[in-house]
Amino acid sequence: MSEREPWWGLLHLRPLDASSNPLENGAAGAYAVVLALASNADGYREAVEVTMTSLGLSVVEIDRTTKLLPEDEEGEVADLRAALSERHPVQYRTFDNYMNDDA
Repeated sequence: MSEREPWWGLLHLRPLDASSNPLENGAAGAYAVVLALASNADGYREAVEVTMTSLGLSVVEIDRTTKLLPEDEEGEVADLRAALSERHPVQYRTFDNYMNDDA
């Protein structure tokens, strides 16, 4: 197995169950920047899906999955990177909620 490195992506999330929606104010969904230690993009997807499922959220889509580069480490991303560890291999902070589906 390859060494795990920081990866990041923009996740589109929805509640797994509307009756126990973990998002604020019953939001229809959310977007979040999520970092994870992974060996590749598939490992990243697996790690974030397990974590989000444990929160009661489903990963609808992951955009821009890539290894974290030094030039990416600003603001919230830098804080998330600092918190990554083998004990805490997935980090997230802010969920940007939306209330209505336009679909």
